[in-house]
Amino acid sequence: MTDKKQIEKLCIGPDETLLNTMKKLSANSEKILFVINQSKQLIGSITDGDIRRALIRGSNYDIKAVKVMYPKPRYILFDDVHKNQIAKQLFLDEKFPAIPILNHQRQIETILYWYDLFKGNPINKYPRATYSHPIVIMAGGKGVRLNPFTKILPKPLLPVQGVPILKKIMDKFYQEGFTKFIVILNYKKDLIKMYLKENKFPYEIACIEESAYQGTCGGLKKTIPFIDQSFIVTNCDVLLNNYTGDILDWHKNQNADITLVASTKEMIIPYGVLESKNGQFKGIREKPKFTMLINSGVYVFKPNVLDLIGEKEFLNMNTFLERCVKNKKNIAIFPLYEEWFDFGQWRTYKESLCQLKNVSKT
Repeated sequence: MTDKKQIEKLCIGPDETLLNTMKKLSANSEKILFVINQSKQLIGSITDGDIRRALIRGSNYDIKAVKVMYPKPRYILFDDVHKNQIAKQLFLDEKFPAIPILNHQRQIETILYWYDLFKGNPINKYPRATYSHPIVIMAGGKGVRLNPFTKILPKPLLPVQGVPILKKIMDKFYQEGFTKFIVILNYKKDLIKMYLKENKFPYEIACIEESAYQGTCGGLKKTIPFIDQSFIVTNCDVLLNNYTGDILDWHKNQNADITLVASTKEMIIPYGVLESKNGQFKGIREKPKFTMLINSGVYVFKPNVLDLIGEKEFLNMNTFLERCVKNKKNIAIFPLYEEWFDFGQWRTYKESLCQLKNVSKT
């Protein structure tokens, strides 16, 4: 059960912007918001799935919550004598993160959570999943944007909170139930192999060595003997802050050959942008904002796409994706609204360390 202050943390007005909705949802461990009108009546709910669908549609960050919400949220009436039994069944059958309890004016009186009804019960709402999907880490590049550090050590050994970024990435996936890792090596590979050999890990690690650097994608051809199902590919300078199982579910539901994990970014042009036609002034947009999807460097692949990579071919990911489009492969986009951390260049490395420090405190 919740008090009024806790209820307010899970509620949002219909005119709130998508950007503010994303921020509030990201700060909410239950990953659900309830939309209420001026009379405090429940009119909808918003989950991370609703946010992703809005972003896929190309919605601007200024769009209102009422345009994103699910208009028929599940709820239980406060005076229903069977409300606990009903709530238990909804939790078990539909895995709702939270269920609002309404009075007859459709106002939220309280909110039921899983732990309210199953405290001390061995039933686990989200049991620790186990995945057999391999994680392929592209760790063969020179990391030139991180010079002079990478003149001495390879980028996968870049320290993040006291441990190499390579270990940080593997630990994050392991916490979510992934136990099989394939690391593709080239630049300063002996240092990385030495680190992996001298340390113990609770997961399987296979190393694949490129005799010559094959770009940001070419080395994936060498993973074929290890792959028998969809697998995740990640750069070795990216750390996601969302649940990877959601990405796999999205990939499966989209029946995709490839799923790109994309971050949503709002870019502001710090000038007045002129609008013209045939050389004539038509208007001016002062400091316009644009919402774009940015490639995060994390993907899900089906094994069949590896057939489009040549043996020992030098191939970068952008060229490979264009090749897949020409070959009619189904490429889906999974939009992130959560924070993600880019350690690929000094500016974003320092920014990500600060962001990660703040996340660790919450």
